[in-house]
Amino acid sequence: MKRLALILLLGISPSAYGQTVAQVNDALASIRAHDQLLVTALNSIQGMNLGPEGEVLRAATDTINFMRASDDAPIAVANLVRQMRDPADLKAVRTQLRQSLVGAIRFADIAVNSTNGYLALLKGPAAVAEMTRARDEMIAIKLAMLALQVDAGPPTSH
Repeated sequence: MKRLALILLLGISPSAYGQTVAQVNDALASIRAHDQLLVTALNSIQGMNLGPEGEVLRAATDTINFMRASDDAPIAVANLVRQMRDPADLKAVRTQLRQSLVGAIRFADIAVNSTNGYLALLKGPAAVAEMTRARDEMIAIKLAMLALQVDAGPPTSH
């Protein structure tokens, strides 16, 4: 209660040290949209798994699926940001979001680099096109996750 009174007295918005619900909603909408496009590319890649470049495409499919799985935790926590009303709870959820994003963003970097390696091994134009599309969607998801990085709360004075 004292914190809320201080915020009101000083005119500091709670969003001044974190993202607004609208910003979180925008980032989540972007992740969902790019994930749908990634799934479309993934389905196309899986359809080519039996062709001459099947081994590379199967490995790439695993990478894409692992990246999509690594996104689950930050997405779930970001959804909680929208529910929080108490500033202390919001701070705790933002801290958890920041921590879950670290691993997901790191894994996205690895997945994109791996996908670039798979692209170098592919020869067929259809496989290259779909893998490029998948890689570009993974990059877009990573950028949306970067937009979700938030401060845990206002700086403390010691």
